[in-house]
Amino acid sequence: MSEIFDIASQYARHLATRQGLIANNIANANTPGFTPQDAMPFSIDNIGSAKMENSVDRPQAETLHSGNGVDLDQELHAAWEVTRNYTLNNAITKAFHRIALATIKA
Repeated sequence: MSEIFDIASQYARHLATRQGLIANNIANANTPGFTPQDAMPFSIDNIGSAKMENSVDRPQAETLHSGNGVDLDQELHAAWEVTRNYTLNNAITKAFHRIALATIKA
């Protein structure tokens, strides 16, 4: 059961890292030559082991008038995805926590 909580914890850290990268992209939306970054997708190599790759440059569809590739619509959508995934991860973790407590009390 502890593997579930370990994976959920690592996923929460991954989401926090991704949110930080997105915030940095938004903060540099007017910086000429800035290349937006994103976190590599979260993956589980095997049960009980989770892995998060480093950040990578996000592929740019076009260079905007500011001289960089930050698309605020794309960044805000990514921020919404992080919020949604964090809320889901938190709800699942709470449910497993309640199951664990019920098992111990029984």
